[in-house]
Amino acid sequence: TYGTLGEMYYLGHGVKKDYDRALKLLLKEIEMSDPEDVVYCYSLVGSIYDIYEDYARAMPYVKYAAEHDNAYSQSQIARYYALGDTTEGVDEKKAEQWAQKAINNKNATNYILGYSYRLLGLIYSSSDSKLYDIHRALQNYEKSSSYGDKIASYNLGEIYENGEGSIDKNFKLAEKYYRLAAEQGYEKAK
Repeated sequence: TYGTLGEMYYLGHGVKKDYDRALKLLLKEIEMSDPEDVVYCYSLVGSIYDIYEDYARAMPYVKYAAEHDNAYSQSQIARYYALGDTTEGVDEKKAEQWAQKAINNKNATNYILGYSYRLLGLIYSSSDSKLYDIHRALQNYEKSSSYGDKIASYNLGEIYENGEGSIDKNFKLAEKYYRLAAEQGYEKAK
């Protein structure tokens, strides 16, 4: 019951969205239940701490849910490692591994797939990354874009407009991806 109420306050279903109240209820559910039975509650608690940008508090909850096959948490932990929002700092290899787990998760939604492919694109397109590979970045951004990820579409436009790495400038492709990002609702592309 606490978990269900917590989810309602988290999502704003039938009640006004209230992350503080959701957090209290979800933590109560975790305290009272077998952890194996409330993996989703761990994911939501991690998400709330993530919204508050308290990554140190989010990490144990997100990691627990990710290790117990929660696709959203797998993509979330990939982001933490990609951006350095961990006590360990940036770890591209771990980010890559967690993004792949999210992609391979049978419960991954189109949003999670798009987001995870975009994270891989980010890792491979960053010139200071040990895993830099602009061609792999393009492949992953294209997959992400095909799942409706507007930021990946925009990033493809930038790569083709500027010509990055061994990729030549291609204004027709740049325009194609900027238009797609705009159609997907990305204001910056408009």
